[in-house]
Amino acid sequence: GKLIYHAGDAVLIDGEWRPPGVYDGKVYEASVPTARPATKEPRDDPAEKLLTILEGWSWRRPDIDPQLVLGMICAMIVGGAAEWRPVCWFTGDRATGKSALHELIRHVLGGQAGLVQSANATEAGVRSLLGYSCLPVALDEFEPDPDDPRRTAKVIELARIASSGGQVLRGSTDQKGHQSNIYSSFVFSSILLPPMKAQDRSRLIVLDLDQLAEDAVKPVLDPRALKDCGRYLRRRIGENWHTGNQRLSSWAEALARNGITGRGADNLSTVLAAAD
Repeated sequence: GKLIYHAGDAVLIDGEWRPPGVYDGKVYEASVPTARPATKEPRDDPAEKLLTILEGWSWRRPDIDPQLVLGMICAMIVGGAAEWRPVCWFTGDRATGKSALHELIRHVLGGQAGLVQSANATEAGVRSLLGYSCLPVALDEFEPDPDDPRRTAKVIELARIASSGGQVLRGSTDQKGHQSNIYSSFVFSSILLPPMKAQDRSRLIVLDLDQLAEDAVKPVLDPRALKDCGRYLRRRIGENWHTGNQRLSSWAEALARNGITGRGADNLSTVLAAAD
């Protein structure tokens, strides 16, 4: 029931760093090193620190949305271990800070090696970059494509499949089929939501951004401090992983009492438990 953390060049199992390999029937493939959990407790609460930074954006629901983004970032860290991977979509006009949010997420997740990030993605390109990893995916400026709506739809479908860790089946030029499971959490941003199927829309947490007031102080992003914050979050998530199911059940019950069930409850209970 403990969390196994794959850092690319080493795998943390039960407090011990081991070389990449096969453990309990799972293949942990050697890859580019990613950020590791911190080795000591932080002076300040990393979650409160990150939450304060996130409150600097002009959210449509300022009392709720920063907490959901915090939970989404934590869920992105443990995509491969979670039973459900929520999909988050930031919407807002130009100059509302969508790209800055993606920059923040990149730094917290440890830089380019910690996620798949693109502003012009295709489904095949995302799958190719992911390989057999469960790295999170962040796609900025993912606007509806009137010339090729299928390109947009296929990426959204991939995110839907990833939510439950489903299989992707693909053919190849050698007439052989290939299958793989995808376990990544996806974050999108755009001015407008593209048209999508009901089963895709039900898997989205949509967070709307307004333009900052003229006298508002824009969020200052310190890459080093954000990377440290991510390392501390990894440590805290690992230490508290054994409480995850209890937290998830508590949030799911609270949501159900307020009429939120189905995929909406899966999404919200996951990010709220992660933030918790």
